[in-house]
Amino acid sequence: MKIKPSFISNSSSTIYIIFVPDNFLMEDEYILNICEDNLNDFEDHDSFENFDQNKFIEEIQNQFESFKEGKQYIFYDCSAVEMLEWRTLVKICENNNLIIDGIDFGISGNDVIKSISQETIIAALTNYINLDEFIKPFIREKKDDTEITKKI
Repeated sequence: MKIKPSFISNSSSTIYIIFVPDNFLMEDEYILNICEDNLNDFEDHDSFENFDQNKFIEEIQNQFESFKEGKQYIFYDCSAVEMLEWRTLVKICENNNLIIDGIDFGISGNDVIKSISQETIIAALTNYINLDEFIKPFIREKKDDTEITKKI
């Protein structure tokens, strides 16, 4: 088993652990550019004859909304469009440093993107650190009607 925090393109089963912050947004044009870059990797362009770009963009946007909730995506390698969706999701995660870890199991199987929600991360952190103490250096205070930023 190999651990690699970036795109793994071999045929073995891979799980990516990702974190998508609640405020993460993408423009449709950005998704389309990633999609077009990935389309160049496909030799059989006939598979995309009836490809609906708007539907594809909507599916990618919806998937990232579900990642924010901590849901997962399982890739079954069924069609060229699904392969394009998988590659686009992973590339967006990679480009935006959303991948926490990638695990290559070295055996055949389904690929998975498992998301951890922002709420889960905050809850986990509060179990191990005192958040009040952790964020104190970043808090703005008011003294005599003058705003002062604490420095680390």
